[in-house]
Amino acid sequence: MKNFKQQFISAISDGELGVIDDTGTLVSIDELEQMFSVIRPELSDMMSAMFIEENNQPVTTERFVIPMDKGHYRVHPDIYDLI
Repeated sequence: MKNFKQQFISAISDGELGVIDDTGTLVSIDELEQMFSVIRPELSDMMSAMFIEENNQPVTTERFVIPMDKGHYRVHPDIYDLI
């Protein structure tokens, strides 16, 4: 069985989650709650484990999410080159 990070990457790469634009994939916590049926505090913790600081850290398969305003995340587009 895939862990949360693997399921998340699969969902965004398959187009099942988020909205793709030139700067990555935008995802909201509401979308994540619906897709993964996980309560918000746990979901926030799982997402924060994948955070990078924009332009200050290289994108890896472990860290590839940029926190935006509250409840919104941007998946860095370079992740698609790594999967």
